[in-house]
Parts: sequence; C-alpha cells; structure tokens
Amino acid sequence: MQFPSQERLDEMMSFPELKMKMSGAKIAVVPWSSRAKPKSRLHTAWIVAENVPEELQNYQSICEIGSMIGAVEEVDLMSLDSEDIVRFKVHIKSVATIPPVVEVAVKPFYMTSISELNPLVMKDGMMKQLIWVRELRSISMG
Repeated sequence: MQFPSQERLDEMMSFPELKMKMSGAKIAVVPWSSRAKPKSRLHTAWIVAENVPEELQNYQSICEIGSMIGAVEEVDLMSLDSEDIVRFKVHIKSVATIPPVVEVAVKPFYMTSISELNPLVMKDGMMKQLIWVRELRSISMG
C-alpha cells in the first residue's frame, strides 16, 4: 500500500474522524508535531550489580538487563573490565519500580536473580553462587 500524498492527507485532516469500511474502526488524522509533552520527570539512578556472570559482562547484555529496570543512559565501560561488578545508569519512574527479580536467558540457561542474597539458579541442574546486589549509588532529579 502506498502512503497517501500530502494533498490526500490534508483532505483527511479536514474531517473530524474517519470510519473504516470493513472493521468499523474510527481514526483521526492530525498533523504531526515534534513538541511532545512529557508526563513527568524520571529519576536517575546508578545501579551496581555484583557477581555478574561472565557471559553477561558485555555492553549489549548490560543494556538488555538495564532495560528491564528502566531507560538505560550509560554503561560504565571501565566496570566491564572488572572481576564481577558492573555499573549502569538508568532512568526510572520511581525507585520502587526497581524489580526484586531479574530474569535473564543466556543460551542454554535461564537465570533468575531472586533477591540480594539468594543464589542464581541455572536450569539443567547447574547452580552457581551468583549474587546480584542491587545498590543505588545516587538518585537525583534531572
């Protein structure tokens, strides 16, 4: 399907709403604006994770894990070279939204971080003492 021309879009915008023939769905065509109106500000938090499995100590994996918590802004690349500690900065609605459980799949295992002091269990009978300590180093508005 070809996208409508500007003239056709202008014509559609002159109607308050359009009804689709087959589904009966109603749509409104409005001009796009880059002036998005934010709902609220997010909190910024540095998350420190300890005893991170070696398979997850890379930029992409930390971004994926961080995205389960909030919007990832930054990964401390120097921390990726450390033994088992990684730091990343996320933007979150509230500190209360930081999940107590983070589940991650790394082929062929499915790992779950249950809480600060519980072991990470890997399916297929393997078990490692992989504790992820979630610690907020700083929380600030802005």
